[in-house]
Amino acid sequence: LKQSLKDWLKVNAYVSIAFAALSVIDGIAALANPQVIEQAMQQAMEQSAMNGVDPTMLQTMMQFVVYFLLIYGVLLLVHIVLSLRLVKLYSFLFSKEK
Repeated sequence: LKQSLKDWLKVNAYVSIAFAALSVIDGIAALANPQVIEQAMQQAMEQSAMNGVDPTMLQTMMQFVVYFLLIYGVLLLVHIVLSLRLVKLYSFLFSKEK
């Protein structure tokens, strides 16, 4: 494998770490302060023509999205850490081609 592939894996991992960290931080902030979800729901109801949507259903969907992104972010962080360890462990596979 080429050395540049290892570099691309690392760059991709760092960008993914930033996304996962944002997901985890946003999820924790939303769960710690449920009023944020309620305010977002009210703004969505006011700004769009969602007359037929039940507010309880919308709140349930928003909570599901928050939990999903929180779990996804944590799993993504674990996956990235394990992948970077494997790249380091098998770094000899990324030797320069002769």
